[in-house]
Amino acid sequence: MALSLIIPIVKDSEEYVFQRRTDDAPTDAGLLGLFGGSIEAGETPLEAASRELSEETSLKFSKNDLQFTLEADMPTIKGPVHSHLYILIIPKAEFNVYEGTEFEVMTKTAFLLRHDISQGARHLLILMEQTV
Repeated sequence: MALSLIIPIVKDSEEYVFQRRTDDAPTDAGLLGLFGGSIEAGETPLEAASRELSEETSLKFSKNDLQFTLEADMPTIKGPVHSHLYILIIPKAEFNVYEGTEFEVMTKTAFLLRHDISQGARHLLILMEQTV
């Protein structure tokens, strides 16, 4: 299994948008994490990122708007999962969430200081910071 994950970032700001998982989610229940999910058979990571973000939010974008940022193994409770991370610059954090309970907007630093975030999301954001 491999994942495509997306972090929307509000244009001209340091604000990142994270998804709050439902309490009954199969992984990272109740935690803040990243939008996205599994890459299906025959999909590229970019196609999966586009599909997942369209399924999970009302954001309007094209595949070309997704910017590849990082490819790495992400720790999970079931072991490492190969992940592809994309960012999407959005004009403002105003959209609907169709998966999870809500979204929260904060700086990357504020996110990393929280205790209610997924281990995998923390890992990828730290790696992202190191590659900039």
